[in-house]
Amino acid sequence: ALHIAAAGNFTAAAEALLDAGADVNVTDGIRYRAIHYAAIAGSPNLIAMLIAHGSHVSPEGGDSLTPLHWVALHGHADAARELVHAGAHIDASTEFGATPLHAAADAGNREVAEILIEAGADMGAQADDGSSPLLAAVGKAHAPVVELLIARGTDINQRDRESFTLLHRAIAPGQTPAVELLLSAGADVNARDKDGDTPLHWAAFYGHEAVARSLIDGGADVEITNNFGVSPLDLATRKQNDAVASLLRDRLAGR
Repeated sequence: ALHIAAAGNFTAAAEALLDAGADVNVTDGIRYRAIHYAAIAGSPNLIAMLIAHGSHVSPEGGDSLTPLHWVALHGHADAARELVHAGAHIDASTEFGATPLHAAADAGNREVAEILIEAGADMGAQADDGSSPLLAAVGKAHAPVVELLIARGTDINQRDRESFTLLHRAIAPGQTPAVELLLSAGADVNARDKDGDTPLHWAAFYGHEAVARSLIDGGADVEITNNFGVSPLDLATRKQNDAVASLLRDRLAGR
């Protein structure tokens, strides 16, 4: 019953149940406690009440998500402040190594991300796949979160465990705004991955003309070759990405 009251943000009902002796830390079938549901509902008052009655602040559910992960995912800023104030584990990680800051970045919730950073969240934390909060934000083109993380000093040229930079990762889905944001923040436009491919190689491979144009305008070397002697133009031609190939030919010709 307490779980239902928390999920529905029924504060009076929850208080009555607690006063009647309800176990504040009892778990349901997926190992969620009432505080998980209060976090999902985004209720700072209910969270505070549960904690006052002895609820653990950072319990893991069956999926290893803590209440702080849930408020980060849903963008519940006031609930995030309440949990942080109560001492929630800022860098608690899921079974995949994702922290609440990863969750806020992936969901594009800038205000919660800022709350977490102010509380000391590790901006360079890597999930099991090597992704950082900044990479999560770049991957979803959440410009406000990207700007926040860069402004707070996150390494713009960081690499994941596959040796790809943030700029490489922004290329595949064709995220021109994210690419331009990274370039304006000082990302290395000619960074190479483990195969020697630069972001321009990736843009040529995927056929993203607008991205390729932004990279070239940002100083990308159009003549550079990878470890196998392949240039961006070679890739664009092989993949029959005619628009990118035409752009590269024009730039190579000085047009």
